[in-house]
Amino acid sequence: MVFGQGKEGAAPEPVIYFRPGLLIAVTLITILVVGLGSLWKTLALRAGGRTVAESLDGQLLSPGSGDIAERRLLNVVEEMAIASGTPVPPVYVMQEEMGINAFAAGFGPDDAVIGVTRGCMEKLTRDQLQGVIAHEFSHILNGDMRLNIRLMGILHGILVIGLIGGVLLRVGSYSSMSRRRSKDNGGAKIALVGLAIFIIGYVGFFFGKLIKAAVSRQREYLADASAVQFTRNPDGIAGALKAIGGYAGHGTLQSSQAESCSHMFFSHGKKKSFIEFNSLATHPPLHDRIQRIDPSFDGSFPEIDEDHSGVGDSEKSVGFAGSKKRSRSVSPPQPKAAAVTPEQLTASIGTIDPSRLSYARELVAGLPEALRDAAREPYSARALVYALLLDTDHEVRSKQLDHLAVSAEEGMHAATQELQQVLSQVGRSARLPLADLAMPALRQLAEERGVAHCGADGKTGETLVKTVLAPMFAARGLKVHAWQGYNMLGNRDGEVLRDPNHAAAKIQHKDDVLRGILGADSGHHSKVRIDYVPSLGDWKTAMDFIHFEGFLGARMSLQFTWAGCDSALAAPLVFDLVRLAHLSAERGEGGVMEHTACFFKAPLSGGSHDFHDQHLRLLAYAASCQR
Repeated sequence: MVFGQGKEGAAPEPVIYFRPGLLIAVTLITILVVGLGSLWKTLALRAGGRTVAESLDGQLLSPGSGDIAERRLLNVVEEMAIASGTPVPPVYVMQEEMGINAFAAGFGPDDAVIGVTRGCMEKLTRDQLQGVIAHEFSHILNGDMRLNIRLMGILHGILVIGLIGGVLLRVGSYSSMSRRRSKDNGGAKIALVGLAIFIIGYVGFFFGKLIKAAVSRQREYLADASAVQFTRNPDGIAGALKAIGGYAGHGTLQSSQAESCSHMFFSHGKKKSFIEFNSLATHPPLHDRIQRIDPSFDGSFPEIDEDHSGVGDSEKSVGFAGSKKRSRSVSPPQPKAAAVTPEQLTASIGTIDPSRLSYARELVAGLPEALRDAAREPYSARALVYALLLDTDHEVRSKQLDHLAVSAEEGMHAATQELQQVLSQVGRSARLPLADLAMPALRQLAEERGVAHCGADGKTGETLVKTVLAPMFAARGLKVHAWQGYNMLGNRDGEVLRDPNHAAAKIQHKDDVLRGILGADSGHHSKVRIDYVPSLGDWKTAMDFIHFEGFLGARMSLQFTWAGCDSALAAPLVFDLVRLAHLSAERGEGGVMEHTACFFKAPLSGGSHDFHDQHLRLLAYAASCQR
């Protein structure tokens, strides 16, 4: 408080600079503006990775593409997805971007997309491309994508303060110029207020960028190390980084959105300005990244010119699956029993075992060409799924085909029969990977035709209980240290899932549920084992042990056993989904049926795995249908 000059003969009037009420009001308004700006940006990104890819002018790559470079890219992504047990993500290519770069975006594995520049797709060798994709899958598996999108939302909210200040500054300056001959200085005051808000907003944005850059740099080091662990080929990712250093365009993108998405890219996605220093860099220097992978690196980069192509002559001549000759066998490789044990598999959740990656590559290469092509083309992918669903019993299969001939589109019956004959020649182990490979094409078809679609892997037993119990632990602040699960299956599911390579996707989905509710960084130990017990028939049993910590560090545990009839649990779920899909069709709705999340381990809508939250979304949808 200071004293100003008062009227003649009067005591000076105090001038109060600190006004708690004003401070509180300004603080609340600032929080409100930042919150609303962040909320708007987060809602704009609600569709997940697709929104980010399209904002960068990415074009969805057709699963049936015949271009050699595109086909090679799709193969690498498919192999990585099969090896990691995650859904095959849609792939977007930024066709006009010749810089060597890539990104992964989304809220989780179920809505993730992979984006690559044309330069990345064409100028890298297969091993280098695999290193880049492995790096991006590390971001998918470690939960980095959700953090990246949250950072985009928060930074946009802070930026809004600066944008408002800029608008006030321009309005005030214009008003002041138009009234410069009058004594009214209201415009100048507005301009000064705008300038102050502008400075405050951009100072906040500056420090926000510092935090974003620091977080991003550490995650990049981790993803580089994970890529080496996944592929067991340090030369792959190191070679990709060296290629970026040796190419004139480096990893630079021309998109106007490159700045806001800079922390998502494989390497620096924008040119470094003259005022930018290392603390604002979202990626570590190329030299440092390479030396961590290849200590012998001497700092020299290979020269990569505009005409350079990473697609080898052998790949052009023998096909797209890899540089080795395509297997003539119509059966995919059968993994050795000792190659991957259930214990090794469950211990590697959130990672990609090199043996599974090798298996996935051989499996994709060994599939009959007719099945591979069908899985990647939207129309044929439907016939492939129909063929996968045909019963082994001749009488039942005939009834299924008769129904298909009457109800399906023209040509679908014949296509299904043709693919069924090819399927009869492959082992049962190829069926689940084929269904996974067909998902991107089926989703593309559904989106093109505006057809409602839902998710993958129904939630009927152990995972259903997890999505009910886990929120209770989180809500009460009970720290879960371990959640161990043991499953015994007796039907065809058990027969297929006893192979650890096929169980990977289901176990990944089960673990994603816990990570999504308890937090990816909660540090809890989570394992699930699946065994085949033929005598159980259509029944399944799950036994779970939860070790948790309560008040004053007291360690406690909860155990439950779930025994249920698989068909009796799944049938009502299927009936409900059919009715809901029919209702959506009658209402003219298309796209992802977000209200069906409670039915799936891997809902396409993403979002919370909390069953209560998911069920409320279903009830809200039902209420909206009655209005």
